[in-house]
Amino acid sequence: MAVHVAEIDQNGLFRAGQSLTEFPSSAFKNVQWVRMSLMHNRISFLPHEIFCSNLVTLLLNSNTIEEVLEGFSETLNELKLTGLQELDMWKTLFAFSLEFETSEELKKASLQDVCKLHRLKRLRLTLKSPIEERTVGNLLEIQELWLLWMPQVHQKHLPTDIRAMQNLERLHLYDCHIEGSPDLFSELENLNYLKLKSSQLLLTLSGLGLGCLYNLKEIEIEECPLLTELGEEFGRKGCFPRLRELKLWILPSLESLSNSVEKGALPMLQTLAIFHCIKVKVLPWGLDNVESLEQIRGDNKWWNEISWEDEEMKNHLHAKYVEIVEIHDYYLV
Repeated sequence: MAVHVAEIDQNGLFRAGQSLTEFPSSAFKNVQWVRMSLMHNRISFLPHEIFCSNLVTLLLNSNTIEEVLEGFSETLNELKLTGLQELDMWKTLFAFSLEFETSEELKKASLQDVCKLHRLKRLRLTLKSPIEERTVGNLLEIQELWLLWMPQVHQKHLPTDIRAMQNLERLHLYDCHIEGSPDLFSELENLNYLKLKSSQLLLTLSGLGLGCLYNLKEIEIEECPLLTELGEEFGRKGCFPRLRELKLWILPSLESLSNSVEKGALPMLQTLAIFHCIKVKVLPWGLDNVESLEQIRGDNKWWNEISWEDEEMKNHLHAKYVEIVEIHDYYLV
């Protein structure tokens, strides 16, 4: 009934979660549609034309879109695009590229097209080619960015113009095989969350410029097989002044967080989560002096194999230990 009322009152078409494989015929019958939601379906392509000149909201996330034709948006005079603030294509099968090799691909949207949307605040994309310099630096208003690189793409260095994203608050990088670029993140003054997942070449977080970010509150590192250390910044006074959560998932080569934690370091750290980091056998000396620390989370087998040189430190931190009993998509439940 709520959907029926909304469709009448708001000139909306709401067909979310109905297993649609193509645009519903009703989308073409009423040119007065103002809002349209086709989320959580199985739509694989967008029609060449859709005559809804009054459409201002179109929701398509969680479909299996493989093709976006050039003419799709030409009749949507009131929609998406120069003032578009959110573009979410995270669970589609369409991947953006910088270069096209065939005439058919030339008809599709490119990464350059997306980066011309200067007012974007939230962007989630899959990429099938590396990002080059002077591409993403135009996204000056971006606040949340999710990027997933396809398996065959090797992005060893992120473009330095990422530093121009002064409003960026949340950054998710998946399958980005960066080796590390000096001070890459040091100018992202508003960044408060960083997730790096499946970075196959990353050896250390040291030198990325994370420690100087005053607003950084949460770091999540997952499935980076060569990562051996976090870096001494994680134990140095004055670094990570507002970091509250540090989550480390499935890092088979990680041996240490840092050698020691100076008194006064990590002044706001509340949660340290370590899961499937089998080589981490020692916690940093001085970690027990972090007064803000509330929880150390990990599986019971790992915790029982920790080597302690100081009995007082062991007793102090044991009171903060919380066992990870169940995990879903590698996140705590």
